[in-house]
Amino acid sequence: MKIHVEADSQEEFDLKRPDLVKALAGSKHEVVFKPSPKRSELPAQNQMVEYWDKKLNAMIKNLKKEIEEVLRGVVVKSDTTDSDQFQNGTDGIDRSAFIYMDPKGKDKKNFAQCKTCMMWTGPKGQTCTIHGKLKIKASASCALYVNGPNHDDMIGKEMKAVEPETSGLIDASVRCENCKWFDNGVCVLFQKLNEDTAWNLDEKVHAQGCCNAWESK
Repeated sequence: MKIHVEADSQEEFDLKRPDLVKALAGSKHEVVFKPSPKRSELPAQNQMVEYWDKKLNAMIKNLKKEIEEVLRGVVVKSDTTDSDQFQNGTDGIDRSAFIYMDPKGKDKKNFAQCKTCMMWTGPKGQTCTIHGKLKIKASASCALYVNGPNHDDMIGKEMKAVEPETSGLIDASVRCENCKWFDNGVCVLFQKLNEDTAWNLDEKVHAQGCCNAWESK
């Protein structure tokens, strides 16, 4: 890709460069480049064109990399605030705010329960590696659930790193199918919240999924 820019000097080109870069980006994210060292006059016009052509292609390559990083969620530099993004409908709070999880593992009927949590010490220990010596049933659950095999090798090595009141420990089947907000694959709570433009929640949920907004039917 070649783009020709009319300029009588390196200084004039450097003045035009920010607007050119913004136009190529097509993005609200401003990409900032450090000014290059001043060059002495080039001996011939064809050398000048070749120099600027190489320089512009290098800038385009770097610009594409910056844009890819922005699209992956790495913020380079933004000239808009969060409130601007909400008003423009380009952003919003997604359901990760509720730690929503689709079911994982083979035992999906017990997903989100201590029975399938890697921090539970299993039926032999019936404790949690971060709740200390407290006896916890396989049917319990908390907001710190991590799907995976139990660790009975942690029996006797438990740490009281969190209180049950803090983790939200509860003895209940906390999947969407047992929640009052669940209606045929849709979360009614997420629907209601989406009426406010600050929210951008995917309303479709799995019957055996879970989130921290769970309420018993």
